[in-house]
Amino acid sequence: MARPRRSAANPPPVDVNQMAHTMEAMAATVAAATASSAPSLEYHGLSEFRKNDPRQFTGVDGPDAAKLWIREIEKIFLTMGCAMERKVLYAPYMLTGDAEMWWHGARAMLEARGEVITLAVFRSSFLEKFFPSHVRATKEREFLNLVQENSSVCEYAIQFERLYKFYSHPTSEEWRCQRFSDGLRTDIKRILIPLRITEFADLVDQATII
Repeated sequence: MARPRRSAANPPPVDVNQMAHTMEAMAATVAAATASSAPSLEYHGLSEFRKNDPRQFTGVDGPDAAKLWIREIEKIFLTMGCAMERKVLYAPYMLTGDAEMWWHGARAMLEARGEVITLAVFRSSFLEKFFPSHVRATKEREFLNLVQENSSVCEYAIQFERLYKFYSHPTSEEWRCQRFSDGLRTDIKRILIPLRITEFADLVDQATII
C-alpha cells in the first residue's frame, strides 16, 4: 500500500511591517547616495562652465563692456545647456572687485523684499546698474544715426556691427541690410540698391569691392 504523500509545508506568513521597514531603509539609502553625489555634480558643472573661458567683470570697464559681458555669459549657458538654477550661481561667480561688492548688496536687498533670485532677475539688476536705460537709449540713437562719411566700408561695417549689438528692438536680416545701406555714401548706395541684396554678409562684401 502506497504511503500517503506528505503535504508541503505552508510558507511562513509575510511580515508586512518588516517589508515596509525594509523598503523604507532602501529608499533612505538611495536618497543618501544621491545627496552625497550632488556636490561633485555641482563642481563638475562649474568646471565645465569655466572651460568656456568666461571673462571676469570688475564693474569699471564701462557700459559697453557690461552689455558684451552679459551676452557672452548667456551664450556660454546656451552652448552648455546649463540648468536654470545653476545659471544664477555661475554668472555672479565671474564678478570681481566693485561688481562683486555691488552684487552682495543688491542680492541682500532683493532677498529682503522676498524676490526669488533667477538669472532674469540678476540680468535685469546687472543691466540697470552697469548699462542703465539712458545709456541704452544713447547707443540706440548712435546706431540709428550712423553713417559712413569719410570712413572706409570696412571701418563703417565694424562700427555698424559694434553698435548693432546694443539695439534692443527685434529686426530682420532685410531691415539690417536696409539700415546698413542707408548709411553708405551716395555713390556706393546708388550701385547697391538695384542689386536688392538681403543677406548682410553679402551686402558688406559687395560694398567693400565697389
